[in-house]
Amino acid sequence: KKAFAFLICLLNYFLVFCQAPVHSYDFSVGFNELNNSGPVLLANAGLGTFATDNVCLTSQSVYQFAAGQGLDYAVGSLFTNNYSIEMVFEFTNTNGFRRVLDYKNLTTDFGLYVLNSNLYFYPVSLGTGAPIAAGEYVHVVVTRNAVDSFKAYVNGCLHLAAEDALARAITDATNKI
Repeated sequence: KKAFAFLICLLNYFLVFCQAPVHSYDFSVGFNELNNSGPVLLANAGLGTFATDNVCLTSQSVYQFAAGQGLDYAVGSLFTNNYSIEMVFEFTNTNGFRRVLDYKNLTTDFGLYVLNSNLYFYPVSLGTGAPIAAGEYVHVVVTRNAVDSFKAYVNGCLHLAAEDALARAITDATNKI
């Protein structure tokens, strides 16, 4: 079981010091964006279920799905080489590879994973310290800037940093995450 909660808040850096939310999803309105300004999320490889769970000490609507399933987010022209993605999620198990973000429409293995309780920007950089516990919600923020710097934060702390000169963290022509 994998559960995503109030999330997928996609942020674009419009100015160096100013960030404005572009789209936000918390599953209180199903797969719809909270302000009806963004694309509807699409379930892929089978439907999961909506449930209520205790997320960060608050009862929240979450979406739960099985291994091999997930959500598609059609970013379109909004997604550039300069972005942030904020997520809150939990995995029932954190051993082995657990995909979190896919930028290439499942055509490669490149992307962000949880591997043995650490974030892994595959195949570039593996975080350390195992901050992601099975069965516990975790707050993850991923950023990438125009000079190819990729960073991932877990619960507010920098967990990994890498250079993304090969654009592995930029979407392919499908413009989907």
